[in-house]
Amino acid sequence: SMKHKEQLVQMCTYLHQSVEQQSKKFLDSLGRYNYVTPTSYLELLNIMEKMLEEKKTEIIKTKQRLLNGLEKLRETEVSVADLQQSLEKSRPVLVQTAKNIEVLMEKIEVDTAAATETRKATAVEEAAAKSKADECTAIKNDAEAILAKALPELE
Repeated sequence: SMKHKEQLVQMCTYLHQSVEQQSKKFLDSLGRYNYVTPTSYLELLNIMEKMLEEKKTEIIKTKQRLLNGLEKLRETEVSVADLQQSLEKSRPVLVQTAKNIEVLMEKIEVDTAAATETRKATAVEEAAAKSKADECTAIKNDAEAILAKALPELE
């Protein structure tokens, strides 16, 4: 802006005049000359211009980074809103699925208890059947032994 340009001109003028004054003090105290020329002033202006351009570039980069960040935040906000809508739409399905799973778990518990009872009853019946089979085997062995004795006598 025009105000900033005027302030910049005043600052450069002040710097140039301050260097002239310090050069006079340098001459008075050490007896050495330090020349302040229009070229020195132009170099000062060039340095200021270069610094101003560097600062502008830095500010533009920072601004662009911030704009990119804002855009990402907006995109994220839209994504989150979409996900929330999707979640709200699927919430009844999730609630029903949870209820179905709960009913299924209860049925599994009942079935597991019934299977355990059946397994116990089967074990008892198996033990009884094994006892009968052992008894039958013993009778068969006795009958075979008697038959083995009787066959030679029949011949």
